Amino acid sequence: MFRLVFVAFTGPAKSQAPDQAHESPAVMTVPLLALAVPSALAGFWGWDVRLAQQYGAAEVPVGTWIHQLVEPFAHAPVAAWAGLVAVGAGFALAWILYRGALSDPLPSRLGVVARWMRERFYFDALYARLVASTQDAAARLVDLADRWVLAGAVVKGTHGTVELLGRLLRLVQTGSLQVYAILFAVGWWSSCSS
Repeated sequence: MFRLVFVAFTGPAKSQAPDQAHESPAVMTVPLLALAVPSALAGFWGWDVRLAQQYGAAEVPVGTWIHQLVEPFAHAPVAAWAGLVAVGAGFALAWILYRGALSDPLPSRLGVVARWMRERFYFDALYARLVASTQDAAARLVDLADRWVLAGAVVKGTHGTVELLGRLLRLVQTGSLQVYAILFAVGWWSSCSS
């Protein structure tokens, strides 16, 4: 972020566009200010306490805003100091590299790494190849399983089996009392013989 600040707001103008820029009208800036000021001051107003009370948090934060500002250093000092060191290192590095620079100095200093960064470390190309070789193949496999196993064997097979059994059962159920008596006798005789 400090790099963006130094590139945008320090050093000479990079083009003629800033000479032609003008402030936005009040109809755009006043709502932004009306949102920005309370957002920046919400921590001082104790909104975290109010929200914790409203939503029934088990632990409601207490103390002044100064206490809440230094509490992370007591609760998790390594993380808090690491965050501050990262901010300081980022500021120092941005100050060294971008203070008064007319163009981006990183490509000349980083060489091959700059090209890799410009190409996003080739993650897009790698992802495209992986998707083409794995996801598309998996999609074709699932499509075949859906067409031939699920729709073919399971759905159409079940339908065909039920339809065939229904046709066979229709041959047996003729509505003729003589046929039913013969079938009853055959069934009784087969159960007695076994």
